[in-house]
Amino acid sequence: MRLVLLFGPQAVGKMTVGQELAKMTGLKLFHNHMTIDLVLNFFEYGTPPFKRLVNSFRNEILTEVCHFERYFAHILNTILHEMKYKNLSSCKR
Repeated sequence: MRLVLLFGPQAVGKMTVGQELAKMTGLKLFHNHMTIDLVLNFFEYGTPPFKRLVNSFRNEILTEVCHFERYFAHILNTILHEMKYKNLSSCKR
């Protein structure tokens, strides 16, 4: 699996860089807005169910991508320690 992880402060252009990188390389783009926007339809930002579902969706998506060896670029706009990728240690290298 090839993984490109971009992280940094809010509003510095990570998603823009990720979109351009995806165009240039053909990598799939997975950015945090995909999970945040989905969960915001059901729960307020920052509530316990919101945090649990966002983290759960991210973990499940990245785990499945890893196991099927798809290529993607992951844009991370949140603080890294908020995310728990407990299953990624089993990824094939």
